[in-house]
Amino acid sequence: MKKFNLLVFIFIVLSISVSGLNEKEWTIMIFMNGDNDLEAYGTYDINEMEMVGSNENVNFVVQFDRSKEHSVCDGNWNGARRYYIEKDDETNMFGKINSTLLEDMGEIDMGDWNESVNFFKFGIENYPAKKYGFIFWNHGSGWLKNTQLPAVRGISYDEGSGNHINSPDLKKAVDTMAGLIGKKIDLVAFDACLMAMVEIGAQMEDSVKYMATSEDSVPGGGFEYKILFNNILKNYDKGDEKMALTFGESFKEYYKGKTTWMYLTSVTYSVASLENMNIILENIDRLAKNIIEHNDFDYFEKIEKEVQRYDGKLYVDLVHLAELVLDYSKNTSVKIAAQSLISVLNENIIFNWWQNDKLRNSNGLSIYFPLKGKYHEHYIDTELAKKTRWDELLRKINN
Repeated sequence: MKKFNLLVFIFIVLSISVSGLNEKEWTIMIFMNGDNDLEAYGTYDINEMEMVGSNENVNFVVQFDRSKEHSVCDGNWNGARRYYIEKDDETNMFGKINSTLLEDMGEIDMGDWNESVNFFKFGIENYPAKKYGFIFWNHGSGWLKNTQLPAVRGISYDEGSGNHINSPDLKKAVDTMAGLIGKKIDLVAFDACLMAMVEIGAQMEDSVKYMATSEDSVPGGGFEYKILFNNILKNYDKGDEKMALTFGESFKEYYKGKTTWMYLTSVTYSVASLENMNIILENIDRLAKNIIEHNDFDYFEKIEKEVQRYDGKLYVDLVHLAELVLDYSKNTSVKIAAQSLISVLNENIIFNWWQNDKLRNSNGLSIYFPLKGKYHEHYIDTELAKKTRWDELLRKINN
């Protein structure tokens, strides 16, 4: 009996040792929903990734879902596949995907948040690491539900199903992912438009350490993955904050100085720590509370015209909004609350970059602030609306 127990003990020790050897520093998972008009960019981006590939320190794993309509690249296969990204020498960006095919999944609905969780589970089980990053690749529309916008908008919009991941579902997804690893996800990034919102940070605050994304629209090509992956491999051992910064720095490295029709390309990118999101929300609530209680609304027509806005005119830069409140309000309590909010935002936005003067008042995080008469009642479904009086303030402004 003792001999049997000894053998069991040795087997367990060896199993733990092998598991430790297989565990890398990082596993980065890219949830690439190309079942829409972005399909061709997906093949292009994977070929960029293959110019770098995984190594002994970092795993890059992709789940790529394709459309039946928008691209014939790589043999024009349909459905979803999982790949382990490996370096190759092919230079044709719309060429064949040469990385290891892990699984051909057939047709799935990547507009279902459960699919993002299934992919995360696959990643952590097959490519264990000390730290995890997850990239949502697709169209983005901030917190708003897809039913309020044209069909191509949404978080992870799936053309085949007509479904997408809305903000309450995003919370379910990241909360479930964090539950699978028993800790917060080190980084969630969005290769998508308009996702750098406090509303999105509030959805993820319980389960994610850092959020990397853009306040404004992102060019169709999104990240240049050769630059991003090279920088990830350089910084894999420098901690999760540096990894989060790497996403912002890589975006800037590629787009800085680029032009569109002879004008500087209009882009933003930012990285925020979500560790103090509760404090940010407390300060948003305090500002809204003081404005409401002191009936301090006289200057909001000026703010509506001057504040930094983004695509669709629904979202504004929160720091700039608070700065304008600070400038225009004559109420001491409101001014103190505005200054406090500015300070806490600046402390937790660890990277911010914008290009093109029309975006000069971009500071890293936006918030819902629609033009008068454009308020959407389903805003109450967001965590920010549940935890603050911002929705009450918006209703008063819109009445």
